[in-house]
Amino acid sequence: MDPNSHAEKAYEAIRKMIMDRTLRQGASLAVQELAEQFEMSVTPVREAIRRLESEGLLEVAPRRGTFVRSFSVEDLITGFECAEAYEGMASYLVAERVERGEALSEKLDALMCLLDEMEQHLDQSEAALWGKLDTRFHDGLCLLSNNSHIWQSYQKIRAQMDCVLWFITPLHVDRGNSTREHKRILEAVIRGDKEAARVIAQAHRNNVRNVLRSLAPTSMNGA
Repeated sequence: MDPNSHAEKAYEAIRKMIMDRTLRQGASLAVQELAEQFEMSVTPVREAIRRLESEGLLEVAPRRGTFVRSFSVEDLITGFECAEAYEGMASYLVAERVERGEALSEKLDALMCLLDEMEQHLDQSEAALWGKLDTRFHDGLCLLSNNSHIWQSYQKIRAQMDCVLWFITPLHVDRGNSTREHKRILEAVIRGDKEAARVIAQAHRNNVRNVLRSLAPTSMNGA
């Protein structure tokens, strides 16, 4: 395996550990131990750490070590402000593609089927699965925008939000209403109604941002 493959493997493994909370917020990372766990040298692990630091998931403190970044509610509100802008523009661009007559019906039908599946998993006990389907929906729309800058920026913000959305979604998100809002976004896109798609998508994220404001100044650290 070449060095780049080792670095990618380390990156994916550490990122997964952060996302599934094997490594919780504030946890310290031991480079040598991770290298031994992944059966590789420390160099690709350090490369992976630099990448995750650039994405805002890790913090490297000189002479102290490397830690999983801790996010406050205010951090999340800032993230959702960015997501609101990215997803509003992404929805506008997808609707614009439809308006131009581009062949997107198969991909949009797949997103509608995804929403139908979300409606089958609204129960509290299935909040985690609903959350994964929610991620797939938003990712799908951003990808269809055909704007690499939106996609890359959104993915960075989304990774940070996902660190705590596991806590927020089950307790504070109305999953039924959120799914209905998803359908309204997608219906506007399918109509080629650019402005409606943008407005509804931004309002959708603003609803979650308002939920977060109601939680402030509560910290998510260690949640």
